[in-house]
Amino acid sequence: MLPTIRELGIGFVPYSPLGRGFLTGQIQKFEDLAEDDYRRFSPRFQGENFHRNIELMDKINEIANEKH
Repeated sequence: MLPTIRELGIGFVPYSPLGRGFLTGQIQKFEDLAEDDYRRFSPRFQGENFHRNIELMDKINEIANEKH
């Protein structure tokens, strides 16, 4: 899909820009989520999955820093 988008000069916005907020760096621990935040109730952001998301974010930040 991306080659076609580039060829046509069309913009692309992926679902959940900025990784549901994780890539902003504002969320470092589960408690950073508001009491009514949907991520508190989503298995993708609970328990060990939350920590995996943080680890992935850290790796992405490392790559970004290397690229300046």
